[in-house]
Amino acid sequence: MANLEEVTVKAILTDKIKQQIDDGSLKIDGLQLRDSRGKFTTPLDTLMVKEDQKYSPALMVQFQNEFLVTLSVINRDIRAGFREQSDKLSRIERKLDQLIKNEMDKLNAEVNFFFSEVADLDKHDSGRAERLLFDGSKTAALLAQKLGQFMDEYVDSMALRNQYNDSDALTYGESKERETAKHNRYTSDIAVYPCFKGSTAEVYTQAFLEMLNSLNILSWIHRDRNLPDYLINLETLKNKLVGLLKALAVDDLQKHFGKKYPGFRDMCYQLCPDYQDNNRLKYRGNPEAGRLSIFFNEFSSDKLAIRERIQDNSSVYQDEHLHSAITEILNMLESIDNLKTRASTLPDTTEERSQAISVLSDKFYLAHKDLGSSKPDSI
Repeated sequence: MANLEEVTVKAILTDKIKQQIDDGSLKIDGLQLRDSRGKFTTPLDTLMVKEDQKYSPALMVQFQNEFLVTLSVINRDIRAGFREQSDKLSRIERKLDQLIKNEMDKLNAEVNFFFSEVADLDKHDSGRAERLLFDGSKTAALLAQKLGQFMDEYVDSMALRNQYNDSDALTYGESKERETAKHNRYTSDIAVYPCFKGSTAEVYTQAFLEMLNSLNILSWIHRDRNLPDYLINLETLKNKLVGLLKALAVDDLQKHFGKKYPGFRDMCYQLCPDYQDNNRLKYRGNPEAGRLSIFFNEFSSDKLAIRERIQDNSSVYQDEHLHSAITEILNMLESIDNLKTRASTLPDTTEERSQAISVLSDKFYLAHKDLGSSKPDSI
């Protein structure tokens, strides 16, 4: 018998729906809200945020004459963490050129200012909201220009490192400039990526997504339409992330240092002895193959089946930072798909659209008021 997964759903329902549930005319059946006759049914799963995800696929769903809004209208973690993480990254940048540091400080200040201003915005102050939409869009555009650079810097920081001395390393970026340097290394070297979580590529990409999310909701509330180029910006970022994912998962950049250094597929798809079964060769797989196959044919079951695998008596070195980076990037790509889906959330009819925007507005501004509270629930 298959194991059934238990899911706990947290929902904030309107007073009217609560009353109908109490009197039995409505009921929650699994992840559906339905009336007693089963005539009207609304799925609630599109309002849920998966584990390790930032956004739900839908901002709201309609049930009869009510609108239910997701608890993830905004992402608190990104907003709360950006100031601390950007300050930390800024301290690292102090080791670099002063011009670069000043540029990063200015960008950090503008992003933090945007989040602070949105949090302080009054729902009836349309003039200030319009200024925020204008200034915030400019800041988001500046940030977007930097994201490709941050991703390239992450790739270039992959390094050939002495496993007995972490300070003795040659980065991929350095080796491209000094081709001969990689030949003067040690046999004990390993090729490793830095931690992706907390890197400039991760921190600023998440901030950019949250800026777009906030700007688009503000545009709905105060302009009754999507932010100009909202979908284009998301698609452009998606293409950049897919390019980064290809560099990490497919291109095997570690082999720039020598063929003996395993790439991602070598780490994940190898034949290794099973010591509990008379050393019979056992195939090692990877749980992300399914998600990777959406973007790269190299991870299709057919391609993996015929791929030449590393066969050794010992397991291939596993770069946990690389594994984690690929999972994080795949999660961000799912976030982008969810944010794109949100763009078509609003109803088409004028009356329903007006009601939906009113409900969304209340929830959006309530979310910011709760940012300063100690409430444990995330909105």
